[in-house]
Amino acid sequence: MQAFARVIPKIRETFSWNDFKNHQTDEHNYAIETLVAGDSLKLEIEEAALLYEDLQDFGNSGGWGSGWRRNFNRRNPKHKTIIDDGDEVWLQRVRINSRAVMMYLGRQSAAGKKWNGRPHVFKRPFRYLIHFHDKMKEALAELEESASGAESKPADGQPAQTLNAGKNIERSDSETLGIDSLFNDSETLVEMRLYVKFMDEQVMPEYQRFQNEDVATAPTKVRWDLLWYLFKPGDLVYFGEGPMEPASSTAQSKQNTRASHTDQMVWRVYRPPFKQAVLDGCSCETCAKIESTWSISCYHIDYDGQNYRAVGRVIEIPLFEGEREITQLPCYPMRYVKQKDEIMERGRLYGTKFIEHIDPAKRYSFYRGWTLIKTPLGQSVEDKNGRILTSPEHIESEILVDFEEAFNTDPSWKPEILESDPLTYKVVIAVDNESPLQEWHDSDRTNLKDMWEDKVVTEDGVDILQMNKFMETDFMLRKKKDNDNEIGELEGDNLALLPRRLFAYALWERKFVQVDVRDVTFPEMKDKDRAFDSLQISSEHKTLIQSLVYSHFKKRVNEGSVEIATQDLIRGKGKGIVILLFGVPGVGKTATAEAVAQKFEKPLFPITCGDLGFTPESVESSLSEIFRLAHLWDCVLLLDEADVFITQRDRKDLERNALVSVFLRMLEYYNGILFLTTNRPGVLDEAVKSRVHLNLHYNFLTEEQVVAIFKLNIARLKEIEEQAAKAPGHNKLYIDEADIIAFASDHWKTHTDGIGRWNGRQIRNAFLIAASLAHYEGDMGERPEGLQKQLTSKHFKKVEETTRRYDEYRVACLGDTDSYLAHDRYER
Repeated sequence: MQAFARVIPKIRETFSWNDFKNHQTDEHNYAIETLVAGDSLKLEIEEAALLYEDLQDFGNSGGWGSGWRRNFNRRNPKHKTIIDDGDEVWLQRVRINSRAVMMYLGRQSAAGKKWNGRPHVFKRPFRYLIHFHDKMKEALAELEESASGAESKPADGQPAQTLNAGKNIERSDSETLGIDSLFNDSETLVEMRLYVKFMDEQVMPEYQRFQNEDVATAPTKVRWDLLWYLFKPGDLVYFGEGPMEPASSTAQSKQNTRASHTDQMVWRVYRPPFKQAVLDGCSCETCAKIESTWSISCYHIDYDGQNYRAVGRVIEIPLFEGEREITQLPCYPMRYVKQKDEIMERGRLYGTKFIEHIDPAKRYSFYRGWTLIKTPLGQSVEDKNGRILTSPEHIESEILVDFEEAFNTDPSWKPEILESDPLTYKVVIAVDNESPLQEWHDSDRTNLKDMWEDKVVTEDGVDILQMNKFMETDFMLRKKKDNDNEIGELEGDNLALLPRRLFAYALWERKFVQVDVRDVTFPEMKDKDRAFDSLQISSEHKTLIQSLVYSHFKKRVNEGSVEIATQDLIRGKGKGIVILLFGVPGVGKTATAEAVAQKFEKPLFPITCGDLGFTPESVESSLSEIFRLAHLWDCVLLLDEADVFITQRDRKDLERNALVSVFLRMLEYYNGILFLTTNRPGVLDEAVKSRVHLNLHYNFLTEEQVVAIFKLNIARLKEIEEQAAKAPGHNKLYIDEADIIAFASDHWKTHTDGIGRWNGRQIRNAFLIAASLAHYEGDMGERPEGLQKQLTSKHFKKVEETTRRYDEYRVACLGDTDSYLAHDRYER
């Protein structure tokens, strides 16, 4: 039963659980009672709980008479703990009996108002008291101002009228005094002064030490029950490697508390340490584990294809004994990171690159590195078929960064986004009734007078109050107004919250992958015309190709403002350009498509027969998707060896006829640029002629073209050697250009019968082999001392001899050269 009683404005200190839970009749009722204890407190509480449980069982069996009291008296003697000088103790609990102080504390939150000034016990780390300390100091200042220096202090030993749970004096609600009646009460002023002084001297100093930004003077270790002191909403935390066990799954993420090198390292706290809710009265192992675990809610920033979004994570820190190094926790404030400035600078750099590459105008990039198989949260990545990716792939390819298309292809890749308009959680302050308070007639505690409930604040809701306040102003979590979904540009430390992971389409692998932003670069466009100008094709061919492609892309730009009609009378047809390049192998057909893409700064999208399938259904499905992506990304599409899909139709092969028909029909409705190449023009269907805008024949290389290709490869090799010479231990080659050019001309003239004559691709391969031979000879000492390694015609002659032998063997097997055989088969 709650009642008012007189208290003395002093602090009663106790050093054991029994002393904290027991009073004697002649003791004053102190405004504040404290319990200072060490690690043994837990054992004391357990022993007292067992005793109380035994006595309850005894009383329920009918033994609540004088016999019960004698039994209780014998088993609950006055207990005094002797604390050695070496024992470490600290403030564990605070009971506030002052009605005035409790009234002021209660009115700070909606739930606290229900306390009605009655005594309550607050546990370490005293979150409620610390959170509202500034408010309590403001209330004291108002009282001081109201008193106007006319404070009337009570005489020594004369306690003030206040609330206490120790006297059974019942009062109705109408008798309960309100806060207004206490406002000018001099005793209230004294008790508030006592409380604020107590907080300033015994509670706040420890909390403030952990808030110190100067880590040189801040604590380096922390106890589990003080983790709340370390983290507050808005803090940047570092998720490093720690010794903790893997955390259990949560609603926001399943994660391992040990970080890997691909994990997101920098996070922002939005809900400080809290304990997950458990079932009332449940004592199962799971609930017990949850109650002994601090959880911290954080977020980092990601991109969902349209806007920046917050991605949440709950980091769990299980109970540990004693103190632990702060830097050994699963996560800890950035101020404790030794390389803080370096890590944040690197994070801002990667964040800036992230923003650059998600720009649709800059999505075309180049990647040289390993794909990622872990998410920023450390989870395994699955492919679109639900299989976990276990091994990264090394990719060296042009890529197109596109989050939205990646999520369309594999929805499981889309990160789980925190609600943009998060729910406002209600503040819940739970009050548990622990083991009872006891009052004794005598100081030896042999004669029990009475016992009553001791109300303990076990869930103060401070973490929710802090979170709600933070959400009101945080640019990522605040509630958005209608039509206000834009976050705006990220800058400063927010850049470090972006992941290193990008979603991109690898053009040569022809699939979506997750890549590391550190290994993504923009293509070099300073010599964009070089490859096209170096093509060894006729100037007429160059002019035709260049004019068609230029006109097409110009129309694409103009279509943004006005619809432009096409030559086709049917709307939606005839907007694309299809160019067929046919001729002997290795004379520049594929290189032409590559050079055109580079000249116009467009991605080259190469596809093969294997990408499309070999049935009409698979071809139609695959080609529709590829055409869509190529048009979306403004690519130059290349289908090498296209004769598989445009071979002459035959009455006997209905499936092939359907395949060719599907392909030809889809060509008419493609709106982009498509290059088709083949070295078998004689087998193409006659309908191809009307579907293709430009047909270009690539013949055997002339002597002039061969020499030009040799010169181009020599220039390229010189550049490679200059770059390689910067590496330690590499001596660049001396290239005897005149000797090699003479070999090129002689080689072309010698092989007039077509056996052994090199095409453009073979010339490139010959340079690779000859340069390797020259380096090997030089490094193995096959040159005079002090003489530079040399590349001469002798190295190319060795390559020539090897290729000639193969060509002669092939002719012997087939009975003629490839060109003559193709002619006999009516292929070219």
